[in-house]
Amino acid sequence: MTRTAFAATLLLLAAATAGGEEPERAPVVRRSVQDGVAVKLTIDHAAPSAEPRPLRGGDDVVVRFEIRDEATGAPLRGAKPAAWMDGARHQRPAGCRDRINIYAGGGFLGRADVNLNTFHVLAMNDDATLTVVDPLFGFGGTKLLALVELPGPADDWVLTDDSNALFVSMGKARQVALVDTAAWRVAKSVSFRSSPGRLVLQPDEGYLWVATEEALVALRAKDLGIAATLPLPRGKHDVAVSHDNRYVFATTAEHDRVTVVDVAKLAVVHEAEVARPVSIAWSSLAGAAYVASEKGSIVAVGTRGVIATMQIAAGVSMVRITPDARLAMSINPVEQSVDVIDVATNRLVQSGRLPGIPDQIAFSRTLAYVLLRDSEQVQMIVLSELGRKGTPVAVADVGGGRRAFGMDMPSLAPSVVQAIGGDSVLFANGPDRVIYYYQEGMAAPMGNFNNYGRRPRAVMVVDRSLRERGPGVYETSARLADGGQYDVAFLLDVPRAVDCFSVAVRESERAAPPRPAVRAALVDGGARRSGARSSLRFRLTTESGAPVESLGDSLVLIFAPGVWQGREQPRPMGDGTFAVDFSPPAAGTYSMYLNAASHGLAYQFVGSVQVQ
Repeated sequence: MTRTAFAATLLLLAAATAGGEEPERAPVVRRSVQDGVAVKLTIDHAAPSAEPRPLRGGDDVVVRFEIRDEATGAPLRGAKPAAWMDGARHQRPAGCRDRINIYAGGGFLGRADVNLNTFHVLAMNDDATLTVVDPLFGFGGTKLLALVELPGPADDWVLTDDSNALFVSMGKARQVALVDTAAWRVAKSVSFRSSPGRLVLQPDEGYLWVATEEALVALRAKDLGIAATLPLPRGKHDVAVSHDNRYVFATTAEHDRVTVVDVAKLAVVHEAEVARPVSIAWSSLAGAAYVASEKGSIVAVGTRGVIATMQIAAGVSMVRITPDARLAMSINPVEQSVDVIDVATNRLVQSGRLPGIPDQIAFSRTLAYVLLRDSEQVQMIVLSELGRKGTPVAVADVGGGRRAFGMDMPSLAPSVVQAIGGDSVLFANGPDRVIYYYQEGMAAPMGNFNNYGRRPRAVMVVDRSLRERGPGVYETSARLADGGQYDVAFLLDVPRAVDCFSVAVRESERAAPPRPAVRAALVDGGARRSGARSSLRFRLTTESGAPVESLGDSLVLIFAPGVWQGREQPRPMGDGTFAVDFSPPAAGTYSMYLNAASHGLAYQFVGSVQVQ
């Protein structure tokens, strides 16, 4: 779309709105051709409806870009598009390229209303909270976006493929919660008679399987309704689901049993006897579940029972399948070792020693990572070097923090996960209260995310960026902001394509959120000197002027564009006054914003100070 055509589109939409014409109904479709690249934008409601309806503020939508070569019509595969949605109410440059430069810069004041490229880092904490961090602000310091308060401490979690819903089990609260990842709040929860633990979501997301102390429960993922409750012997259970969604396998360590469930029938169809089964994982290549027996074996279990048993040393605690599904890897805290099973032959092909007590094993595309309870050093094993019978298991290490990973409150969820964009991973180091970012091939982590003073027990990446869902089709989900006129800015680096599309969004039919009943203002806005440490004080009052004594979980952002930014937790001083420490590194104008969800404040402007 040329700049002239873009301006004409805006005029037509404005005229239609002024004349009271019926607004465009979803799906909204826009097309553009630029320098040989054809782009088709489609925005539609995430939930289907009987009749087409306009886009409204607050709607959950699917945003899709189809990118093709104009001359041949061939889809452009493996592209890396970026996109943003921003309201016309913002004072942005008129040129599309200029606006994209602002969005891509990542500055706080240049953030678009809807960022279609971002990913978030979640930490499962030792208290009843989840912290949500935005890594696009850079590494180091606290970059807190949200703090999700749960009914109890989390034990396990699983995310839907579109990243819109996060399911969390809480054993102490005897609940499973559904967290809305657009609003970062608990949207719904379901209670159980006994404590839920392991959660497994089917690949087709038909059922969420919950292992409680005494049952295997099938929840409908769309509404958390209970579809079936299948009794299990009381104890600790691990769960695996077949890649074709046909079977579920559940272990019961205390009763030497692996239970096989037919998903279509929602019924138990077989029970296999395995001594002390403590962990299970499914291999799509073998078409079997691999069970770690604490007594000293890895057992392949099919839908009709035990297929093969591979003897290893007693004490094994976890088994996991490599990303290509060809190997089963197990760790043994007693022997401080790792074992490798070839699932094609069901034979033990390699074993190796570890320099400490292994606690978890996880994978990136190229490496296996083993966390040690008694060390801060993360063990790395090259996956391409595994599977050759008789060859040693080569192990290298990298620092994963300052303190050993061992925790007194372990999680069922992993403490190491693959990050977005390239071969990199995140380590959640609870004792350090930090999440470390490691780029594979480096000698040490490249940076870290402060966890707001909490101990992370597990880490997860929520990808909200455009992903290729089909040849040349890039898609993500989002929640629209307020109603109004929006520009959808599109950027493709190779081949180069830049364009902006205009989309009208109606005002929400939902009740508007209440306006904050409090206001914050600087108490002392006098000049400061660069390099000198001082305090910034602000006062929080109601509309009537009465002091507000409590802020709850809150954060103050102080920054000078292009110079410096910092985040601090305010401390109460009495009479509604709060203070934060301030050490400006250079001269300039520093602005202060307050984020206090309990009072409905989302980075509300507090005031500015001059630094000389």
